[in-house]
Amino acid sequence: MKNIRLLLNLIFCIAFFNAAISQNIGVVSISGDVKIKSAKDTKQSPKNLTYGVITPDKQLVLGKNSMVKLRKSSGEECELTAQGSYLVRDLPYKLPVEKSIITRLSEYFMNFFNAHPSSESKERYQNSIYAISRGNIITPVPVFPFEGKMPLINNSILFKWDIACDTCHYELVIKDIFSRKEVFRHSCDQKEFILNNADQVLNVGGKYYWYVKVANQSTISTNIIFDLVSSNEYESELGNIEKNFTEAGVALPLEFRLVSSIGELESKELTNFAYLYGTDFVSKHAENKALNELFEQFVYSKLSNSER
Repeated sequence: MKNIRLLLNLIFCIAFFNAAISQNIGVVSISGDVKIKSAKDTKQSPKNLTYGVITPDKQLVLGKNSMVKLRKSSGEECELTAQGSYLVRDLPYKLPVEKSIITRLSEYFMNFFNAHPSSESKERYQNSIYAISRGNIITPVPVFPFEGKMPLINNSILFKWDIACDTCHYELVIKDIFSRKEVFRHSCDQKEFILNNADQVLNVGGKYYWYVKVANQSTISTNIIFDLVSSNEYESELGNIEKNFTEAGVALPLEFRLVSSIGELESKELTNFAYLYGTDFVSKHAENKALNELFEQFVYSKLSNSER
């Protein structure tokens, strides 16, 4: 009897969890003057709506000639275009007639915020770096490349690590994963290094791992394994992304393009591709601070959630 009760409780918890996930609501498109506020606190001033997940107890305020599109994790959508105030929980949602490119991109968009929900990841990560660096023995934390496929672009690879020390000297080491033989070592004073002419020490199709240590100390960072692939594979993925935007047939906001692209690449376990794409995209639109904040949310959430 006790086992049956436990089983029923487990089934109830799973059903409740799935129901909660399906109710996740994301802002996938914004145009014009759209604000958000608490429906309960009438004294609270509305704030500009931003992309990401919102809760059903919020109130949206649309100005004249404005638009916002919301999407549930279950696939249902709601588009508002009329001026006025709307309680999120009372909005009508419906499934698209067919799964369009926009719908598929919206799924990647939602996946991004489900995987990287907190905009406070940077602060949390930096606090962890300071905590790791306390004491006489400090250990660097690998930042990039992440584990997985790493494209060789312009015959160079960027290596980055982090540590709360501005006067340390470092040793970057790359080894073959199978033979365990060292293929490259470099000493430097910076927290990053660009390996130029990489094809002289690494082979496309090879599998390697890298780590970094503080000179004259015995501790080393976590080993990060990567598969070196050609730039053609990276360019092919970027081509598919641009094709999706073209087939969408409408001008999509930059924030949506960045987040959905990173979400798509992550769904294929191409984290390094996502990092490189995001770095380039943010650099091309440096005046857009929101893009940089979204990209940092991806990077620091990834670093905070991985054992590095």
